[in-house]
Amino acid sequence: MNTTYSKTRIRGRDTPVPAIVINDRRVIVTGRFLRTACVKDETCIEGEIVPDCDLFVSELKRWKVRPDIFTFQQKVTETRPRYPYKFEWESFAMIPITSYDDWIRKRVKADVR
Repeated sequence: MNTTYSKTRIRGRDTPVPAIVINDRRVIVTGRFLRTACVKDETCIEGEIVPDCDLFVSELKRWKVRPDIFTFQQKVTETRPRYPYKFEWESFAMIPITSYDDWIRKRVKADVR
């Protein structure tokens, strides 16, 4: 397992953090006392963010950085938990948009245009 460093913004500054690639996903670790691992840029990833959760957990256990917590998101469209681990739901405000024309003409008030 090769540990590399990836830059991420912490408190407004670019900070190098330990990183590893698992299943074509870059996992970074932040924190000192409680080290938290997460998939970098998970909101921008198409497809499944963590295709095989057990693989990720086993690789993180073997990694010398040894993160304490591993967090990842499910896609917003998935309404049921996929894994048997502890989870917390997040709230998202969303509206269905079929096309830009439909949105600008029928859904947005005139003062917004």
